[in-house]
Amino acid sequence: MTDSFRRHSGFAAAFSTAAANGELVYARCARCARTLGYRARVCTCGHRGVVWDRASGGARLLSYAVYHQAYGDDRPLPHTVAQVELDEGPRLVALLNADAGALQPGAALRLQLDPQGHLVAHRAEPSADH
Repeated sequence: MTDSFRRHSGFAAAFSTAAANGELVYARCARCARTLGYRARVCTCGHRGVVWDRASGGARLLSYAVYHQAYGDDRPLPHTVAQVELDEGPRLVALLNADAGALQPGAALRLQLDPQGHLVAHRAEPSADH
């Protein structure tokens, strides 16, 4: 997690604590139950109270970028970073552990936290009833 996120996000402590326990969570307004984006500070209803819920892990691919140059971390090159939208609504950035060229925007993904706490997106397996 970046220092900028720690300094500027009121959600950092709750999100980090959940991530350290292997849980992906998202925030809802404590008054109206509207799902809040990760950068939100106040609900559109004006309330500042937040309730944290565990995310299902389901998401959709919005876009991705393939990195061919290292930017200070130890990831093998190339690696793919994707913007995803959780089934619950908030958008996040995750490492994409799938052939990005075979995915289209809107593709179903499954999210999980790896042992280092990085959010990783995998191609969702089709359900047995489809």
